[in-house]
Amino acid sequence: MDKAEEIELLLEWAEIYSVDSISKYKPDELLQLETLHLKDGECDGIGYEMAKYQSCITYIPNEIEVLKNLRELTIDLQHIKHIPKSISNLKNLRMLKILAPNKITDLPESLQYLENLEVLEIQRVNLQIVPFQILKLHKLKKLILFGCNLSFIPKQISMLKQLELLALPNNKLQTLPSEIGSLSKLKKLYIDSNDIKSLPAELSQLDALEELSLCQNQFKLFPKVLLTLNNLNSLDLSKNRFTSFPDEITHLKKLKHLFYRANNLNEIPRELCTIIALETLDLSSNGLKTIPNEFSNLQNLKKLYISDNLFTKIPDVIFHLNMLESLYMRNHYLNITPEQRVRLAKEVHTLLA
Repeated sequence: MDKAEEIELLLEWAEIYSVDSISKYKPDELLQLETLHLKDGECDGIGYEMAKYQSCITYIPNEIEVLKNLRELTIDLQHIKHIPKSISNLKNLRMLKILAPNKITDLPESLQYLENLEVLEIQRVNLQIVPFQILKLHKLKKLILFGCNLSFIPKQISMLKQLELLALPNNKLQTLPSEIGSLSKLKKLYIDSNDIKSLPAELSQLDALEELSLCQNQFKLFPKVLLTLNNLNSLDLSKNRFTSFPDEITHLKKLKHLFYRANNLNEIPRELCTIIALETLDLSSNGLKTIPNEFSNLQNLKKLYISDNLFTKIPDVIFHLNMLESLYMRNHYLNITPEQRVRLAKEVHTLLA
């Protein structure tokens, strides 16, 4: 089949299924297309059987391979069951996103031949394991697998040497492989909403890591390996079972953003007050009653979240935080003096309700 025939078939498909992101182009314009977003329209939210009778998109034709100039492809279709094998012929593709919850359970083997792919994002596809095809995408810089029912990460993750961002939220992970430590270019690691209780010691090898999120896992003890991540500037440990910070928290001198909400913290350790680089601190939904005087050392702090604790008044030390821009202190029965209210109104954006 020649290129003209492929274009004609692709346009016929687009006309039948009202795919405006394709049908609005003339053939010569379509061949120059660099960005394509395939999205459900009126079919959003209806069942697969009903979709078949309402001209909803239930498949992507192989003729999509004719779009040789595509650099970014987003597939936001909830009624498809397969990704066409011919996708491997989109050699210029740099970004591929498969977003909508759909009927897909695996990816075509040919996916591994997208040799220039740098960004892969897959959401709510029931993969269960990380397909080997992904592990052969050696130029991949960003990998996001959200809600894919993953129960483990294979050691071959180490093959993705160019990874700068790895996000695996909303899965069923209980551990991370030690080989993750070989991802020397990794800057951002997000493992939110899993069942992880501990971290491999090899995580300490991630010298480039700047952002780490372990929100909503099963940690009880602060992972000591985190204290070796000297370049970390953002750390989210919210919604775990922590009761304290280790004294060595002082090692994280570059930390600017710390999120520790919804744990079991009853007091703020003085050691935390030595991390003077902090700009954002979230200690909401813990069991705090007071804030130590040493807290005034945090002179770079701009945003402070301490809602849903056990405060009965605004701690005086807060008024000594000269850079503070926002204070979130909701759901308390606070005794606020008129002088405090006036000062807060002048100096800080405050949410106290």
